[in-house]
Amino acid sequence: MTIGLTVVCLFTGGTLAALGADAVHASTFHFMQIQKVIGGVNGDTTVQAVQLRMRGPFENQLQLASLYVHDAAGANRLQVIDFQSPVANAGLGVTILLASPNFANATNPPAQPDFVMTNLIPASYMAAGSLTFEDDFGTVMWRVSWGGSNYTGSNLGAFVNDPDGNFGPPFPGPLPLAGTEALEFQGGPGDPSSNNAADYALSGPDAVFTNNAGESFTITSGQPCYADCDTNGVLDIFDFLCFQNSFVSGEPYACDCDPDPVCDIFDFLCFQNAFVAGCP
Repeated sequence: MTIGLTVVCLFTGGTLAALGADAVHASTFHFMQIQKVIGGVNGDTTVQAVQLRMRGPFENQLQLASLYVHDAAGANRLQVIDFQSPVANAGLGVTILLASPNFANATNPPAQPDFVMTNLIPASYMAAGSLTFEDDFGTVMWRVSWGGSNYTGSNLGAFVNDPDGNFGPPFPGPLPLAGTEALEFQGGPGDPSSNNAADYALSGPDAVFTNNAGESFTITSGQPCYADCDTNGVLDIFDFLCFQNSFVSGEPYACDCDPDPVCDIFDFLCFQNAFVAGCP
């Protein structure tokens, strides 16, 4: 009976409340949000993290799921991680943290993620792309897309976490990487998706991520120095040349210096101000 209830929820748009506890028991991992995503810290795209959050009490069987990222066209699907084990703690609002190996260097205290990302989100996907939480058969359980109209791929997923199975339109800006903010789901722990544009916003500076044990890690503003474009530890003319090359190439590092997603003169002014302010 519980298996049948889960199928109804997945394919007919039935809600968690309507199906009751038996459907949650049967799902084991389906009722899950992608709560927070950060594509880099102060321009360093080797510092990344994704925080998942459970929408129900029995959603810890992660060994049945994977996380994928897609480019601006919804193509070139890349597996970020294939989860190999469940997590210990389950419950409404309980979180799961996966992060890049360098993420701990940018948090206080040093982060202890539940999983380490097998592949990082490519820098070329930062301006526009899509992150999907999927079962092992490729069913999209939750999707967050970014880049506004620059993202032209699919916004679709299963009905289990979105009543109409359409997570679009995308969040209008790029994936944050220039500062210490994260892209964050604004709903409560039990809430479904309505659409990414309405559901997601940038967190405040120094975003906080939490692992499955309930331990929290705050991104620190001082690592690394944004103005040190060539990352050699010295601010000089070569950082301006590095920034100029990044700007001409349309890379998110240069185009996302100021909060808007447009690559323009204000990004140059933003970099100039960061250079004048210096490094800690």
